[in-house]
Amino acid sequence: MCAIVALVCLSGRMQASSNVLDEARALAGGGRHKEALALLAVAVPQFAQAGDRDAEAEAELLRSTSLRALADRPAAMQAAERALSLSAAASLQVRALTQMARIHSDGGQELAASGLLTRARELVDKSGDAKLAMQVGEARAANARALGNGVEAVGAFDDVIAAADRANSLDYSIRGRTGRSTALLGLGRFDEALADGERAFTLAARAPVRLRASATFALAQVHAHLWNLDRAAELWEQSIALYREAGLQIGVALSLRQSMDTWFALRDFDRALADGSAALALYARAGSQGSLPDTLARLALIQARRGDLAQAADLAARARAVSAGVPARRLVFIENDLGLVELFSSRPDRAAAMFARVLTAARDQGDAEYEWRALYGLGRAALAQQRAPEAQAHLETAAALVDRMRMALPAPAQRGSFMSQRVMVHEALIDALMARSTAPDDWFARRAFDVAETARARALADQLAEADSRNSSPELQQIAAQEAASSRRLSAIQKALAAEHDASRREGLLATLSQAEQEHDSLIARARRDNPRRASMAWPRPATTAAARSLVRPEEAIVAFALGDEQSWAWAMRSSGLVAYRLPPAREIDELVKQVRRAAMQGSADDLQRAGGAAVRALFGPAASLLRDATRLIVIPDGSLQRLPLAALPDVDGRWMIERRALSTAPSVTVLASLRQQQSGPRRQLLAFAAPRGSAAGGAPRVRGEGALPVLANAEFEAREAVSLARGDSALRLPAREQDLKEASAASYRVLHFAAHALVDERVPRRSAILVEPAGDDDGLLQLNEIAHLQLDSPLVVLAACRSQMGRALRGEGLLSLSRAFLQAGARGVVASLWDVADTDSRRLMRAFYEHARTGVAADEALRLAQLDQLRRAGRPARWAAFVVSGDASAQTLEPQAAARGTRYAAAGPILFLLAGTLAIIGRRAIVPR
Repeated sequence: MCAIVALVCLSGRMQASSNVLDEARALAGGGRHKEALALLAVAVPQFAQAGDRDAEAEAELLRSTSLRALADRPAAMQAAERALSLSAAASLQVRALTQMARIHSDGGQELAASGLLTRARELVDKSGDAKLAMQVGEARAANARALGNGVEAVGAFDDVIAAADRANSLDYSIRGRTGRSTALLGLGRFDEALADGERAFTLAARAPVRLRASATFALAQVHAHLWNLDRAAELWEQSIALYREAGLQIGVALSLRQSMDTWFALRDFDRALADGSAALALYARAGSQGSLPDTLARLALIQARRGDLAQAADLAARARAVSAGVPARRLVFIENDLGLVELFSSRPDRAAAMFARVLTAARDQGDAEYEWRALYGLGRAALAQQRAPEAQAHLETAAALVDRMRMALPAPAQRGSFMSQRVMVHEALIDALMARSTAPDDWFARRAFDVAETARARALADQLAEADSRNSSPELQQIAAQEAASSRRLSAIQKALAAEHDASRREGLLATLSQAEQEHDSLIARARRDNPRRASMAWPRPATTAAARSLVRPEEAIVAFALGDEQSWAWAMRSSGLVAYRLPPAREIDELVKQVRRAAMQGSADDLQRAGGAAVRALFGPAASLLRDATRLIVIPDGSLQRLPLAALPDVDGRWMIERRALSTAPSVTVLASLRQQQSGPRRQLLAFAAPRGSAAGGAPRVRGEGALPVLANAEFEAREAVSLARGDSALRLPAREQDLKEASAASYRVLHFAAHALVDERVPRRSAILVEPAGDDDGLLQLNEIAHLQLDSPLVVLAACRSQMGRALRGEGLLSLSRAFLQAGARGVVASLWDVADTDSRRLMRAFYEHARTGVAADEALRLAQLDQLRRAGRPARWAAFVVSGDASAQTLEPQAAARGTRYAAAGPILFLLAGTLAIIGRRAIVPR
């Protein structure tokens, strides 16, 4: 009986121990470390008195964890050592050694940490315990990264994943992949990082909420590095919500801190400040430092960007005060941000010292991302100190490193996102080169243009090269087929969404659509990453100044722009020469563009003369003598200039610019050269697609949650007039359907004309679409990804639809628009609009356009003449100046009408000759005297 009573008492004590430890773990896991320590302070003596050494050891380990979180490293180390001495169980000893290693790492003692982890690994190898192997593997990976060995860190995470697979552990399978994803980011291996992050995210769909939160956090990090900022922002919101659901306040704080970075990158400084401040408050409430030093440093940078240098200085001082003992892998983030604060505060010498330390640490750690950032900072500091040669050297190295990282990504679209903010390296390099320039056409000015081309529309150039290779590559055709199949799934979801009226079910379908879009990206990324043909492709090299000048025809001029925060630059070139010149900073040019657009859309002719005159003097004035006799001007815009209505600009002498020269734009000289290399054989004239009369394309607008779009009463008439004016072998598709464009025969026409509604989604560009008639499996939305994978071979596409030239602006890449998608699909040029145009105005302008185009002139000339016609007739630029032609606008638009008639009536020639002869005889007979 005594034995039974003793056993019952022992069982009760064990249960009580377990309950106390579980409660303490929950408190610590939620970031409530002070409460956890208070509970353990009572429990540990009770465990010792009861002789429960294992429970005491567990409690000491928990104490160590909370003390470490509260930055009390000496007490945390004592608790971990006590745990190690208390238990003979291998699992507890391994965990204690691992905890001690982490504490050493916190103090920067990575070699000591490495020794402890070696001991822990020896115990694991003897035990063969997969769970312990996973725990030690995670710690080894963190230690390797801290020692600057990113490759070894990846290897350690490989061990974690392998052990997780042996143990069938979903938990560590997710943790291993999220960890490896983060390590790969540091090595600049972004495509692999994305694959791991997506795999972990998929696995976590059936995992507990804390793991879903962790996987979402990791995937958000990858998208933030790839500069898919909208997607990253969505994932941070999900991560915050999941961590809150799990009760993990530190996870909430870390997600808020990362969300702050994303909003900062999106230049929403107020939102960034709010999220960063919320993260700080959570750290204080939990009594944990968490990421306090780097959060303070980033907040200092945000305030510096907002112009509040006093607040920036205060936050920077606080960041430095709490940075003592921060691990080297985190110190690079802090010092990089504080270095930028010093630059904004006009202290380049102090900034240079900080960036030098960041560079050393980044190279020691194999961190490619912060290596280029440090070089960029050193270049900026040298520029501020007027040491242009030194700045050039640093920035050339940084630009080369960024480009190598860019090319490691499997898909051109990913490269475009990746480069969109890293293009600041090239902008600074241009400044350094132009600082050394002493003549408008010297080596430095030419080299600066070459750098601008290196950073401009590279993703589109890659996409054009890939499209050219697709016809001769079965492997790339297979990728295209996979993309098409995945796109059909997106279309099916959107079709269901278009027909759904219930608000809650629509929300569910929108979530399904978002998930399907993510899976689409993952599928294509894997297909491209694993395809040997893609890996061996020779991607196009950026055009040089020499190549650009050889491309320019005698009657042409090219003006290329590069806008920067401090100053901007332009290069005007003819076949005979080049002029490089300085422009105002981007913010001043942005204001000029806003004024021109406002005057063009709403103001009087006098308003437009004033606003447009100021813009022309600033943008083209310094090159006026070079441009004087050019009859065709090709603009390579940047930033807000992509929204500038060129046709609405007066020339330097006050006349309209279109009175003197044809105007067009191109994403880059590299892309322009690629488009001009396309050769087209004999082909039919024009294929027109029209929205049906009396229809707004069915229910398709509901996909965007918009109300019914206005009926396009003139769309059918416009399309019929285009077909009639083009003559020759032309055709009309009414009502327009997706399948009509996807048929191979569509590629055989010189011109594709669309008279329809366009939906432009600048937030999620892939959802921008031309609205056509839903039919069969097609949803009636001809979207960007569907357009881009058409196989066209048309000299011109005309998008007579509202805002079809507009889209999300991606720095260095331009506007992600419907117009760009058609260039990617194989069009040489695209006519599209910069704002909403009335149905009747569009019809009138298009009729004039085709009346001129049928004479055989190029697209830019036909548009110029049509706009001049409307200028004289309609007056207000809002009615005709919205349209612009992009790409290569120099190709003949249509076969001349006279030539078409000659071909049509050639067979009747002999009959007409005989008839003419007979009439002549009759005529002569009629005048014979009697």
